[in-house]
Amino acid sequence: MAYLIASAMVITTTIFAFAFRDEAEYWRTIKEASLTMVAVTLISTVSGYALSSIRSQIEESPGILLVYPALIDTLGDIVAIFGSASTTKLFLGAIESKLSQILVQIRDLIQLWLSAIIYFTLYGLERVRP
Repeated sequence: MAYLIASAMVITTTIFAFAFRDEAEYWRTIKEASLTMVAVTLISTVSGYALSSIRSQIEESPGILLVYPALIDTLGDIVAIFGSASTTKLFLGAIESKLSQILVQIRDLIQLWLSAIIYFTLYGLERVRP
């Protein structure tokens, strides 16, 4: 199913690229969105890998299964916030659509992760309760 969806996306993207090949605004939007998508995908991949690497510990502790959906949702929210902030900055011209500009946003990313640590700590305290 994943291959079917990926193939459909490639075909659709190719059709749109051909249809809008002369539209400068289309290519500008693609360029701006691609940087954010790379950053968001990277963050999601690292977060998902971290959670999958502790899968056995999660399955051994039923208490963790209670907070696991909240962990996943919080990680998704962090990535969504980062993506929204990035696209807004791109639109306003505060950053350029270059991979090196991700380093400019490290401060925002650190703030998001620090706030997430508060949530994760609260989730962990929930697990400790009898």
